[in-house]
Amino acid sequence: MIFGAGRMIFCCAIVAVTRGAGLELLGESETSIAHIPSTDGTDIEVECGGAGPNLVIVHGGTGDRSRWKPLFPCFASHFTVCAMDRRGRGGSGDSADYSLQKEAEDVAAVVRSRSGPVFVLGHSIGGVCALEASFLTDKISKLVLYEPPLRDRNHGAVATKMENMIRAGETEQALVTFLQEIVMISPSELTRMKGQPSWPSG
Repeated sequence: MIFGAGRMIFCCAIVAVTRGAGLELLGESETSIAHIPSTDGTDIEVECGGAGPNLVIVHGGTGDRSRWKPLFPCFASHFTVCAMDRRGRGGSGDSADYSLQKEAEDVAAVVRSRSGPVFVLGHSIGGVCALEASFLTDKISKLVLYEPPLRDRNHGAVATKMENMIRAGETEQALVTFLQEIVMISPSELTRMKGQPSWPSG
């Protein structure tokens, strides 16, 4: 899981302290699902709950919006929080041709679907998508980028190895290679990630 229990508690505490209110539980029945068409017509699924200013969350490279559901109770008493599934993940559609531009357009479409200004929180590659989306719409009033990937060395050899794996149909091994050789996560963390329900869709 991207968030350890400690980070989840920390995020909840920050919201409670900075907004001066207690945390309230948010049940599944108190959220709603929306389907937003992106620029190319791809259907993007979004789950929203709570009340207050809009907060759109863009998940990272593995899993889907369910990674953020444990934090809904922390945000929902202060924001209308909307977690989106990136294209090809969860309940969102996909297209034959992929580009980062399309992902940015997806985020921008979700942002435009909300009334009023929108705060956007992007994690990992979702942070890059959120940043790119900020150039496509003026509705993003605040932008939080959590652990966006930064290129600090040449990963060309690893990228070539991953491309060969993908062409051979070894998509899971390509993801494992990325996590081990570029993200540099520990074997124990990789084991925990593989145990998550969303891992098969990663």
